[in-house]
Amino acid sequence: MRSYTTLINITTIDMPFNFRPPRKGPEYGYTGRELELDLVGKPIFPRSFAAELKKAADNENGYVRRDKAMDLIRQFTPADPTNPPKDFARELRLAVIEALNLPDGDEVGFYSAVGTPVDLFHGVDAWVELKYAPVGRPESVHHAVVTLDVTDRTGESYEKYKEDRTKADVIVKGIPEPTDAQYLKKIEILGREIAHRIGDQLPRQWEAVPIIQEGTA
Repeated sequence: MRSYTTLINITTIDMPFNFRPPRKGPEYGYTGRELELDLVGKPIFPRSFAAELKKAADNENGYVRRDKAMDLIRQFTPADPTNPPKDFARELRLAVIEALNLPDGDEVGFYSAVGTPVDLFHGVDAWVELKYAPVGRPESVHHAVVTLDVTDRTGESYEKYKEDRTKADVIVKGIPEPTDAQYLKKIEILGREIAHRIGDQLPRQWEAVPIIQEGTA
C-alpha cells in the first residue's frame, strides 16, 4: 500500500460565475429525479440486494441505518466505483483525485444511492469516498466519505429545501449542460470542495487501500 502524509489545505473556491439553471425545470417536463438520473444514475441491483436490505431494516417501512445501507451498496453495486457509468460522476471523481494530488486514484470511489434507503431516508443521492488505513495498521480500513444531494431547486425554493431537508455534505446544483463552457469548471469547483472535506477526515499519515470491485450475482 502507498503511504501518505496529509498536508492538504484546500479551500473551497467561491464561484465567480452565474451558472444558468440546470437544463429545463419541471414546468418543461424535466424533474429533479430526472436530473439525478442524468448526473449520478440509478443502480440496478441484483435481487440479493433487496433481500439484504429487508434483513437490515429496522421497521416495516424499510428504514435502514445510513452506515449499514452504505455498506450494502458497496457490496452489491453493479457499477465499478472507480469508473462510474455517468459522465458527470466519472468526471467529478477525476476532479477529486486531481484536487487530492493522488497518482492514480484507485482508492477513490463514486457510488450512486438513488432509489435506495440512503436516498429515501437519509437524503443522499450519491457519495464520493477515499478508502484508507492509518500507517502501520493495514487491518484498520476506513472510508473518508462525502455525501451529495442533487437538486434542481433555485431561489426561495432552494433556500427552504436546504434549511428543511438537506442532510448531505455537498449540494449539487446549477450544473450546466456538458456542452457549456463552464461545465468542467463547475465540476472542478465541486471536486475541490469534496477533496477538502475528505482531507479533513484523514489522519496525518495514512495508506491508500485500493477499491476492489468484487461483483455480485
